Amino acid sequence: LYQGVAQTLLFNNLYSHWFGDATHWQVVAQKVLFNAIFNDALLCIPMAYAIKAFVFRFSLQTALQQYWSDVWQQHLLLKNYALFIPVNIALFTVVPPHFRTTVLAMVSFFWMIILSSVSSRQRGEAK
Repeated sequence: LYQGVAQTLLFNNLYSHWFGDATHWQVVAQKVLFNAIFNDALLCIPMAYAIKAFVFRFSLQTALQQYWSDVWQQHLLLKNYALFIPVNIALFTVVPPHFRTTVLAMVSFFWMIILSSVSSRQRGEAK
């Protein structure tokens, strides 16, 4: 629920307010880069690790250590960017605003499978 509401607010309201509604490459590049650097790397993915920590009852510090380990050892952000940069370019250029959250949710479903695989692979190899 959080992601749907937050992504709708970000993608359809705040990004348009901050960067404009145009679909030319300069505006799209600003939205995509801002989303990759701030939303993905500093908010959404760390939040997924924090939620996992809460569910499985380990510390937030451990969750953040796992996040940084996955970023550096499993190339988590590179995998995220390989998927979501092209998706976000499509979202901001050809997907109508009222479908952006739905398309993003469908892609995110598959991303969560990749994220789970990356997150569990390192822990599985350590055993």
